[in-house]
Amino acid sequence: MIVPIEKAVLNKPKAQRDELRWKVGQALKNSKPPKLNLSKEEVLTIKSLRGDSDIIMLPADKGNATVVMDRAKCSEKFADLIESGSYCKVEKNPTLKMDRKLSQTLCKNKEFIPPAKYRHLVQNYSKLLQLCGLLKIHKVDIPLRLIVSARGSACYQLRRFLVDIITPIIGKSLSYVKNSSHLVEIIINAPIHLNQIMSLDLVSLFTKVHTDEILTVIQDKLTSDASLKNARAFQSTI
Repeated sequence: MIVPIEKAVLNKPKAQRDELRWKVGQALKNSKPPKLNLSKEEVLTIKSLRGDSDIIMLPADKGNATVVMDRAKCSEKFADLIESGSYCKVEKNPTLKMDRKLSQTLCKNKEFIPPAKYRHLVQNYSKLLQLCGLLKIHKVDIPLRLIVSARGSACYQLRRFLVDIITPIIGKSLSYVKNSSHLVEIIINAPIHLNQIMSLDLVSLFTKVHTDEILTVIQDKLTSDASLKNARAFQSTI
């Protein structure tokens, strides 16, 4: 709650910012916590499960569900995914090296980046990426879906900067599908013969994308449309 409030008051005069912060602080101080919607037995059960070091509780990949699993079995699922070939072990913490490399890249392209934005993109003492998993209880053997949190990492702010640049090209290709509703609109009139079933499933999509090819495609898209904002800056960056 604090983060969106700070963003909202960022461009306000100092006196107004302080007043708004004080009012929010008073509102939080005077607010009452919501009434617990769990029974005493349910609360004791949750505490008992949390205190058991042999099990782990994880959210399901789909649906508002929580899965209780043997900790050793869950660790095996993580190990199998990490050793699948999409990841590799590093001998030491790479964050300092990544910070230096990012600073060098930004310095080479400083003329294309507004000064205020440039200072915001430069990172010092960034964090390691955090890895967690969601259990796919709707699939056989309950596989794990790996989720990587990049918040606070070396390229987190740069990623947000680049998203603003490449967003205008999204949706302009024939293969683009926004969501399931969009897919239904596309295929609703497609001829499907009787007894014909089509099923599509993507496995580890992002870790199997060829980065060099994707960068080439994005660069071609940006440079072919002169009206795109910051296209020259992105072309120089990649």
